[in-house]
Amino acid sequence: MAETDPRRSQGHHVLQPHLAMVVRSLAYKWGVHVYEPIPINRSEQIFTQLTSTEKDFIIMVLGKKGTPFDQQTLEQFLQLHAGVRDLRMQIVVTEGWALPTWKQEIQTRNATVESLIEKCNFTPATQQEQLEAVAIAPSYLQAQFLNSLMFTPMRSVLPTQARFQSIVPPEMALKLELFTAWVGNDNQTLSKLWNALYPSRASLDSLRTVLTAERKKLTEQDVEILRWLERVENVSILTPGKKGFVLDRSVATTAYNHIGEKLHAHYDLWFKTPMEERCQYWHHGSLDLFTAASLAHKVRFDPDPKFSREEVGLVDSFVSLPQHKGRYKRSAENLPTSLDESFSDRDLSPEIQNALRRAFVSPTSNRRYQPNILDIAAFDSAMDLGSLRRAAFKEAQFNLLRSFLWVEHSAHGEVSYNDTVMKAKRDENGNPKVCEDNFSSATIITPGGHVIQLDAVFDGMGGHFGGERASEIAKEVFELAAIAGWLKTPEDVRRIIVMIDLAIVMEQINSKTNDSSYQENNMGTTVTVTFQKGKEFYGIHCGDSDWRIIRDGETLEESTGHSRSLSFAYEFVLADLRRKGLELHNLTPEQTREFYKLVLEKTKEFPFPANHIGSAAGAGAGLIFINNRVYQHEPIILENGDIVVANSDGVGVPVCPHEFARVIELYHGDLAEARAALINMAESRRADNQDGPVLEGPDGKPILDAEGKPTPTAVTSFETICQCTELRPGKTDDDKTVMLRRVSFSN
Repeated sequence: MAETDPRRSQGHHVLQPHLAMVVRSLAYKWGVHVYEPIPINRSEQIFTQLTSTEKDFIIMVLGKKGTPFDQQTLEQFLQLHAGVRDLRMQIVVTEGWALPTWKQEIQTRNATVESLIEKCNFTPATQQEQLEAVAIAPSYLQAQFLNSLMFTPMRSVLPTQARFQSIVPPEMALKLELFTAWVGNDNQTLSKLWNALYPSRASLDSLRTVLTAERKKLTEQDVEILRWLERVENVSILTPGKKGFVLDRSVATTAYNHIGEKLHAHYDLWFKTPMEERCQYWHHGSLDLFTAASLAHKVRFDPDPKFSREEVGLVDSFVSLPQHKGRYKRSAENLPTSLDESFSDRDLSPEIQNALRRAFVSPTSNRRYQPNILDIAAFDSAMDLGSLRRAAFKEAQFNLLRSFLWVEHSAHGEVSYNDTVMKAKRDENGNPKVCEDNFSSATIITPGGHVIQLDAVFDGMGGHFGGERASEIAKEVFELAAIAGWLKTPEDVRRIIVMIDLAIVMEQINSKTNDSSYQENNMGTTVTVTFQKGKEFYGIHCGDSDWRIIRDGETLEESTGHSRSLSFAYEFVLADLRRKGLELHNLTPEQTREFYKLVLEKTKEFPFPANHIGSAAGAGAGLIFINNRVYQHEPIILENGDIVVANSDGVGVPVCPHEFARVIELYHGDLAEARAALINMAESRRADNQDGPVLEGPDGKPILDAEGKPTPTAVTSFETICQCTELRPGKTDDDKTVMLRRVSFSN
């Protein structure tokens, strides 16, 4: 390092680059501190400034949980190698994902890292120090992400690369170079490594001619490969003879065929893994809720799905259950029986895809689950919210490794609650009841530095506990996905809504305690998310919670609520389209507009009560729209000053869409005042006929709404403050949530 290294002025002894590989890889591995002690007066000063949280954090960094914190502990922390220190601190932060209070823990631990850096006057580790830290990283990190890419034993000569060979021992240098090239999609480097480590396909083909007796003489290259086969398969193939080696052709052929299959699968792993899967290598081999949600999203919304190893593995396990023996045809090329098989065996037959599609749109018309979804829920205990936290934990460690190797890693986000107001419904005495609404906002920073703003509203259904718990699950999954950086596109948001749907379904199924209610669905939630990236806007929704864009006092665009009437109309028009031999994703833009226009017209022919919902997460998420479309969703281009709105139906039903802009205007653009006014307006328009007559079915029994309450025959109506001449119907008291955010960006 240069003489100007700032640590020299703090009493540190800094290693020269040519000593790094020998000294650091040994000294730090065994916990020997190379830096000279920190001046006592400095460490004492820092000691007096540390909080109890910071002291506990340092103990975790040093792996001394349960031991008291003293001056010696602090000095040991201060003397850590800069790269090791930074890596260990970030590992402790990522471990927060594994805790039930993950959100608070991650926030607290990140803040603790920042405060320690400031109090201890730490300088960031250099690139070389970060690489040195990775070389002696905890063994589980290496085993998870570095060792699993290697196929051993390799050939006798281990190539080393210029970037790592002067820093770490040769074998570790090789692993780092391989991992860096693989996650960085550097196929040129991968090819060089493959040819140095493993027999080329040409040399294997040459050996095959010997084994098939087409060529009898062994070349030096043949002997080298055969010796390698002996080591790999632990067999004896060559024995010394009078005129060279004697070849055991039978043993060699068996070993060749076996190793050929392994090499083929490993070659596919190195060179045929799509970049998307390389970035998700942290999820390798996991059959959990993350996998199930990704599979469900693809079979439902991807016209040409490409399935991952994990998704195929989940399906293979599912269709292999005893109750499905002989029930489904496997794909034309057969489903792989393990996650290590060739990438060519990734197809699922149309029959299996259709069966899964039906299963994932969970309940039937009588609000009971499809048998297939029960099978998936029972497949593995990992199908729960905890599995998502564990997935985020593994990804955080994977991205930590990538960042220390200076490979671009994934997005990251943080949540906030600044632009939304929520008010619970009241009892007869005016006291707040349990609120079934929830909301959240998040900001995502992509690797390229782009900022994504997300705002979400969740309106739970199912009465006390049911609706409250459903919206809580939705909020937790949304925030987990946001902080983990899983929400980079509108389609990612739709995938997370599918994940929310499955999480609520699994919660219900796993919480049932008796056979009579085991299959019954009794809770769900709407999900509405606004997505802004630069000037592009997308509204993604499932249910009847609204989103809209207000510009210059007018509604520019707004969502189409998923009422039961619209859901029936959509299925009717879609079935008619398919009878004509057409599919929705193949329509032209003009045909697509005509399709949705026809759906809205057809809605009038299904006169269900307006508050009967047709799609909700956990209760049959049949419709999940992006900008009011399933496919061909173009962005809405925003302008400075536009107002983004999201609200639950507790506000959306009693308040006319035009009144949102009018209220904002009345309060001179003060959005805080406008939010409060909209909540008060909705609360003042309460239907007063809760004890009046209700709608009845043919059997004389009351028709229940989405919350299980009798549907009134009529409701009180109110005059609006906008230009509309029609009276606005009131709403039985409900939870009310409204989000208003003003768009602001630089040109």
